Amino acid sequence: MLVEAFDFQLGNPVHQGLSVIGKSFATTGGKVLIHSPYANQSIAAANQVQIAPAKNKEMRFLNTNKEIVAMSAGALNIAKDNEILFVGSRTNLLAYGNYSINLTLPDVENNCDIFDKEVSDGVNCLSFGTFPQIGAPLIVAGGNCSITGFDLQAEERFWTVTGDNATALEFLDWDEDGDDELLAGSEDFSIRIFKQEEMLQDINEQSKIQFIKKIHKCVFGYSLMNGTFGVYHGKKRLWRQKGKDKVTALVGVDFDIDGQYLLLIGYTSGVIEARKHRTGDLLHKTQVESGGHPVSNIFYYDFRMEGLPQVIAIDVEGNVKGLALTRNVKQFQAIENNGDELAVETKAIDDAFVDLNRQKLELMSKLESIKEKKDQKKAQPKGQQQQVSSHNLPPGRNDIRFSQLADPNSTTCIMTITINKPGWIIKSVILCNEALFEGESFAVYPQQSTNTVQIPLRSEKNQELQVDIKVLMGTGLNSSQFLIHHEPKYTFRKFSMFKYLGQDQKLLFQKPESQVMFVCERGVIQNIVDWTQQSFIMSEHGDLKKSLIQYNQQQIILKYIDARSFLPLIISAMMGGAGLQDFCSNFLKIGELESTCSFPSEIKKLGDLLALIEESNQLKTHFSANISENINNLKVQIVKAEASLMINDIESMKKNYAQVQQENGALIGEYLKRSNNHQNLISTLKELNAMIKNASNLRLGNAQKRIVAEAREAIKTNTSQKIATVFQRGTARV
Repeated sequence: MLVEAFDFQLGNPVHQGLSVIGKSFATTGGKVLIHSPYANQSIAAANQVQIAPAKNKEMRFLNTNKEIVAMSAGALNIAKDNEILFVGSRTNLLAYGNYSINLTLPDVENNCDIFDKEVSDGVNCLSFGTFPQIGAPLIVAGGNCSITGFDLQAEERFWTVTGDNATALEFLDWDEDGDDELLAGSEDFSIRIFKQEEMLQDINEQSKIQFIKKIHKCVFGYSLMNGTFGVYHGKKRLWRQKGKDKVTALVGVDFDIDGQYLLLIGYTSGVIEARKHRTGDLLHKTQVESGGHPVSNIFYYDFRMEGLPQVIAIDVEGNVKGLALTRNVKQFQAIENNGDELAVETKAIDDAFVDLNRQKLELMSKLESIKEKKDQKKAQPKGQQQQVSSHNLPPGRNDIRFSQLADPNSTTCIMTITINKPGWIIKSVILCNEALFEGESFAVYPQQSTNTVQIPLRSEKNQELQVDIKVLMGTGLNSSQFLIHHEPKYTFRKFSMFKYLGQDQKLLFQKPESQVMFVCERGVIQNIVDWTQQSFIMSEHGDLKKSLIQYNQQQIILKYIDARSFLPLIISAMMGGAGLQDFCSNFLKIGELESTCSFPSEIKKLGDLLALIEESNQLKTHFSANISENINNLKVQIVKAEASLMINDIESMKKNYAQVQQENGALIGEYLKRSNNHQNLISTLKELNAMIKNASNLRLGNAQKRIVAEAREAIKTNTSQKIATVFQRGTARV
């Protein structure tokens, strides 16, 4: 249970998500407000001195003059316990803390900027943690398709690439090996788990990742931009739900209530919910303030320095509410003895109830249909009653067929639903999936009587999806007799957008120039067949081994065509090789994989991107010099204008102020040029980072990490030939 412990007001609005808490400060977004109610007491205790309370020392402001997009806090100096505030803007990372000049002694009177680092890939989100191989704690910034880690001296100690703009970062022991891994959520609907530069797992979701928060060990909660939230235990999703209000804050609580830990969710309505981590059951609900202002952030921290953490919630109006966690001791002891057995039994009872309720509705529908037919028979004259034939009986589950086939001409995958029961037609079909449909669902209402419906589907990503399908069937469009068939987990295969080509169709398509080749043992052919059948829509005819897979000695080549572009292993686009990682790790059980590849069009594009980056960097220097010159000229003209005013020389004053206006216009123009150049540079770097990510996905283990490290080194020296060699051979070393 959550019991109110304290509340107060900051007196300033708090931007959504832009707040953080630490041992020396609690902060808010926008112009940074630093609230340190116990700072003096902490310093006095550490130095065994008395400090008189100073007026208004609890509140201080830090003006960054930049748009703040992310905040975090942590101790970068492992020798001291002093925490630093990290403020991320679109282009810079500011470290601010209560360190003296030698960075060893805390000094609340001399808070200062520790470093202000320009981050070329931008900053979208921040997290604080330690990579075991590095040893020292790092502040990690998620940017445009990249993740960068900095130490206390603002030196880059970690860099890797991700699939899209990073939106959420969190450290936790995902594989339960005793060392923390980095979890990164991005705009391409994926949660990726990194052990150093190596990607261990890619978890696909249905929308952009909003938050990732550790709950306990390898258990973490997450939320998506579309309002969905849930919990994972490692790679297994325990549950997920979607509320009517948008999620604005999320925090995991490592506090055992009724044998489960907690996930706390804050909403735009100002409501805070506490849910059990294993089942998602609602345990408690409260509000920060009765006005219903959106929740800005939620923390689990010992704010009052009493040795016990509290839940601290902040809304966008600056209202702060502290909640203490308590448990019902008698109930907890009773449930703790049963442990997981009670949870499993409760879940089984709930599932059985849902299934029985579904069967009840189906039986009630059939009963109504039988009653209607009986009434119709009674209304007919005697002797004219027709005997009910077998085709008037409701169709069974085996009478409804689902099939898929990719169509390269329309760049879609056609789903066909057919009823093989005479006299029955499809009245409507409803499909539900957040990734396939923008509005999360899609409905089809045939205008004519038909027993077959074709629905075009298009997936922008190669991922396996579970589609919820409901088919409304009847004996006619206007008939009152109907039956609903529910297919809750129809599998949309990972490569459903690919089509198998027979011998007669191969001449219609140009053979791709690109290819990826790797070496493995000949005995894994059957595993390749199993993977292909599970991931692709296969033709009903033809020998799969002979038609789709070519192998000679220890070399294996897979060939298939994408509905949107040609995409084999012979591959026409490097991004298509991402499926190779899932294929090798899950089906071939390979942990280390070297491969060679050839991507002529991608390598040409790589050279163009590096040329654009070099040009943008040169223009950046040029525009900065022009802006500096304009500022100096502006200062000179202002001084001249003021001097003319002092000697009452109105004509000269007018001329000088006209020059001020002209220089100001030129300054604004140069700034706009620099801003546009920066946006172009960010877009180019995003494309380059995506290429590095795709190239690394064609390898596994140490080979994957080597790709990222050598590509980063080559980018710093701007050597396109070296990067091309890394992409193709896996290394630039001889």
